[in-house]
Amino acid sequence: NFISEKDLLAAMSEAERNERSGLIGKRKHLQDRLASSEKPGRPGNEWADYAHALFNLKEFIYIR
Repeated sequence: NFISEKDLLAAMSEAERNERSGLIGKRKHLQDRLASSEKPGRPGNEWADYAHALFNLKEFIYIR
């Protein structure tokens, strides 16, 4: 029940193969841009974000 990439390419028309190739190239370009645009966070910032979220909860304010 496995269809190989070779079989898929053989079943595609020339236009479909060209479109697939273009889409794969575009995906690679977008993945590279995403990887380069991600800014590393400061270490330990996750706990500060969590504490900030807790204090912003309205329910948390009324706990005694």
